[in-house]
Amino acid sequence: CVIVAPDGATIGSAYSDWDAAWSPDGTTVAVSCARDELTRIIIVGEEGPAGEAESWSRSGRGSLSDLVDIYLIGFDGSHLRNLTDPEIEGEVGDWLPRWSSDGRFVLFESNREGNSDIYVVATDSAIVTQLTTHSADDQAPAWSRDNNYIVFSSNRSGSFEMYAIAQVGGDPFPVGHAGRPVPWVR
Repeated sequence: CVIVAPDGATIGSAYSDWDAAWSPDGTTVAVSCARDELTRIIIVGEEGPAGEAESWSRSGRGSLSDLVDIYLIGFDGSHLRNLTDPEIEGEVGDWLPRWSSDGRFVLFESNREGNSDIYVVATDSAIVTQLTTHSADDQAPAWSRDNNYIVFSSNRSGSFEMYAIAQVGGDPFPVGHAGRPVPWVR
Protein backbone atom coordinates (compact mmCIF):
# COMPACT_ATOMS: atom_id res chain seq x y z
CA CYS A 1 0.00 0.00 0.00
CA VAL A 2 1.50 3.34 -1.04
CA ILE A 3 0.06 6.59 0.28
CA VAL A 4 0.08 9.67 -1.94
CA ALA A 5 -0.20 13.25 -0.63
CA PRO A 6 -2.88 15.60 -1.97
CA ASP A 7 -0.23 17.31 -4.10
CA GLY A 8 0.56 13.98 -5.81
CA ALA A 9 3.86 13.26 -4.03
CA THR A 10 4.40 9.73 -2.72
CA ILE A 11 4.59 10.02 1.05
CA GLY A 12 5.37 6.44 1.98
CA SER A 13 4.03 2.98 2.33
CA ALA A 14 2.20 1.60 5.33
CA TYR A 15 3.62 -1.41 7.14
CA SER A 16 1.64 -4.65 6.78
CA ASP A 17 0.26 -4.56 10.34
CA TRP A 18 -0.52 -0.87 10.01
CA ASP A 19 -2.00 -0.75 6.50
CA ALA A 20 -4.26 2.11 5.64
CA ALA A 21 -7.93 1.29 6.15
CA TRP A 22 -10.21 1.91 3.16
CA SER A 23 -13.76 3.15 3.74
CA PRO A 24 -16.45 0.61 2.82
CA ASP A 25 -17.36 2.59 -0.29
CA GLY A 26 -13.70 2.79 -1.40
CA THR A 27 -13.63 6.60 -1.64
CA THR A 28 -11.53 7.42 1.43
CA VAL A 29 -8.56 5.94 3.25
CA ALA A 30 -7.90 6.35 6.99
CA VAL A 31 -4.22 6.30 7.90
CA SER A 32 -2.11 6.84 11.04
CA CYS A 33 0.38 9.57 10.33
CA ALA A 34 2.09 12.64 11.73
CA ARG A 35 3.38 15.92 10.41
CA ASP A 36 7.01 16.75 11.04
CA GLU A 37 8.54 20.21 11.52
CA LEU A 38 8.41 20.79 7.76
CA THR A 39 4.68 19.85 7.78
CA ARG A 40 5.40 16.81 5.66
CA ILE A 41 3.21 13.80 6.35
CA ILE A 42 5.00 10.77 7.76
CA ILE A 43 3.25 7.39 7.65
CA VAL A 44 3.71 5.51 10.92
CA GLY A 45 4.19 1.76 11.29
CA GLU A 46 5.04 -0.69 14.06
CA GLU A 47 8.78 -0.12 13.55
CA GLY A 48 8.60 3.65 13.18
CA PRO A 49 7.70 6.12 10.48
CA ALA A 50 8.37 5.05 6.91
CA GLY A 51 11.81 6.25 5.86
CA GLU A 52 12.53 8.12 9.09
CA ALA A 53 14.43 7.24 12.26
CA GLU A 54 12.41 9.22 14.82
CA SER A 55 11.33 7.59 18.07
CA TRP A 56 8.10 5.58 18.07
CA SER A 57 6.48 4.05 21.14
CA ARG A 58 3.08 2.40 20.98
CA SER A 59 2.27 2.11 24.66
CA GLY A 60 4.59 4.63 26.20
CA ARG A 61 5.51 8.16 25.34
CA GLY A 62 7.79 8.73 22.39
CA SER A 63 8.53 11.82 20.36
CA LEU A 64 6.62 10.66 17.27
CA SER A 65 3.89 8.57 18.91
CA ASP A 66 2.53 11.68 20.59
CA LEU A 67 2.15 13.43 17.22
CA VAL A 68 0.24 10.70 15.37
CA ASP A 69 -3.37 11.34 14.32
CA ILE A 70 -5.84 9.56 12.07
CA TYR A 71 -6.11 11.34 8.72
CA LEU A 72 -8.70 10.76 6.01
CA ILE A 73 -7.43 11.04 2.46
CA GLY A 74 -9.55 10.91 -0.70
CA PHE A 75 -8.82 7.93 -2.97
CA ASP A 76 -7.49 10.34 -5.59
CA GLY A 77 -5.55 12.45 -3.05
CA SER A 78 -8.07 15.27 -3.45
CA HIS A 79 -8.39 16.06 0.25
CA LEU A 80 -6.63 15.49 3.54
CA ARG A 81 -8.53 15.83 6.81
CA ASN A 82 -7.29 15.26 10.35
CA LEU A 83 -10.05 13.16 11.93
CA THR A 84 -8.73 12.79 15.48
CA ASP A 85 -6.70 15.90 16.28
CA PRO A 86 -7.61 16.25 19.94
CA GLU A 87 -8.31 19.62 21.44
CA ILE A 88 -6.78 18.64 24.78
CA GLU A 89 -3.69 19.76 26.66
CA GLY A 90 -0.48 18.02 25.58
CA GLU A 91 0.16 15.83 22.62
CA VAL A 92 -1.27 12.35 22.20
CA GLY A 93 -1.13 9.60 19.62
CA ASP A 94 -3.99 7.96 17.72
CA TRP A 95 -3.43 4.91 15.50
CA LEU A 96 -4.86 1.70 13.97
CA PRO A 97 -8.00 3.10 12.29
CA ARG A 98 -10.80 0.60 11.58
CA TRP A 99 -13.96 1.62 9.67
CA SER A 100 -17.48 0.51 10.63
CA SER A 101 -19.25 -1.32 7.80
CA ASP A 102 -21.52 1.68 7.15
CA GLY A 103 -18.56 4.14 7.03
CA ARG A 104 -20.03 6.33 9.78
CA PHE A 105 -17.42 5.54 12.45
CA VAL A 106 -13.72 4.79 12.80
CA LEU A 107 -12.33 2.83 15.75
CA PHE A 108 -8.79 3.57 16.88
CA GLU A 109 -6.27 3.02 19.63
CA SER A 110 -4.89 6.02 21.53
CA ASN A 111 -2.65 6.94 24.45
CA ARG A 112 -4.79 9.98 25.40
CA GLU A 113 -5.08 8.78 29.01
CA GLY A 114 -1.39 7.77 29.32
CA ASN A 115 -1.76 4.15 28.16
CA SER A 116 -3.50 2.47 25.23
CA ASP A 117 -7.31 2.59 25.23
CA ILE A 118 -9.95 2.16 22.52
CA TYR A 119 -11.91 5.09 21.06
CA VAL A 120 -14.42 5.64 18.27
CA VAL A 121 -14.89 8.78 16.17
CA ALA A 122 -17.87 9.78 14.03
CA THR A 123 -16.58 10.55 10.52
CA ASP A 124 -19.14 13.30 9.87
CA SER A 125 -18.61 15.27 13.09
CA ALA A 126 -15.20 14.12 14.39
CA ILE A 127 -16.76 13.60 17.83
CA VAL A 128 -14.51 11.19 19.73
CA THR A 129 -15.87 8.77 22.37
CA GLN A 130 -13.66 6.75 24.71
CA LEU A 131 -14.82 3.11 24.86
CA THR A 132 -12.34 1.60 27.34
CA THR A 133 -10.79 3.01 30.49
CA HIS A 134 -8.38 0.65 32.18
CA SER A 135 -4.86 0.80 33.61
CA ALA A 136 -3.90 -2.15 31.38
CA ASP A 137 -3.26 -1.62 27.67
CA ASP A 138 -6.30 -2.05 25.41
CA GLN A 139 -5.03 -2.39 21.84
CA ALA A 140 -5.74 -3.39 18.24
CA PRO A 141 -9.49 -2.68 17.90
CA ALA A 142 -11.67 -4.37 15.30
CA TRP A 143 -15.40 -4.45 14.55
CA SER A 144 -17.31 -7.71 14.78
CA ARG A 145 -18.64 -8.93 11.46
CA ASP A 146 -22.16 -7.68 12.32
CA ASN A 147 -20.83 -4.34 13.72
CA ASN A 148 -22.64 -4.99 17.03
CA TYR A 149 -19.42 -5.51 18.99
CA ILE A 150 -15.95 -4.06 19.16
CA VAL A 151 -13.18 -6.55 19.82
CA PHE A 152 -9.74 -5.62 21.13
CA SER A 153 -6.71 -7.11 22.82
CA SER A 154 -5.86 -6.34 26.44
CA ASN A 155 -3.29 -7.44 28.99
CA ARG A 156 -5.74 -7.04 31.90
CA SER A 157 -5.03 -10.62 32.99
CA GLY A 158 -1.24 -10.33 32.62
CA SER A 159 -1.03 -11.53 29.00
CA PHE A 160 -2.80 -10.30 25.89
CA GLU A 161 -6.20 -11.82 25.30
CA MET A 162 -9.24 -10.65 23.37
CA TYR A 163 -12.12 -8.74 24.89
CA ALA A 164 -15.38 -7.47 23.40
CA ILE A 165 -17.68 -4.58 24.19
CA ALA A 166 -21.13 -3.89 22.76
CA GLN A 167 -21.13 -0.99 20.30
CA VAL A 168 -23.89 0.65 22.31
CA GLY A 169 -21.79 0.51 25.50
CA GLY A 170 -21.44 -1.67 28.54
CA ASP A 171 -18.49 -3.35 30.19
CA PRO A 172 -15.81 -5.19 28.22
CA PHE A 173 -15.81 -8.95 28.66
CA PRO A 174 -13.18 -11.60 27.77
CA VAL A 175 -14.02 -13.77 24.74
CA GLY A 176 -11.75 -16.66 25.68
CA HIS A 177 -9.05 -16.29 23.01
CA ALA A 178 -5.44 -15.18 23.38
CA GLY A 179 -3.81 -12.74 20.99
CA ARG A 180 -5.15 -9.88 18.88
CA PRO A 181 -8.27 -9.63 16.73
CA VAL A 182 -7.96 -9.48 12.96
CA PRO A 183 -10.19 -6.95 11.16
CA TRP A 184 -12.84 -8.52 8.90
CA VAL A 185 -12.14 -8.24 5.20
CA ARG A 186 -15.24 -7.00 3.42
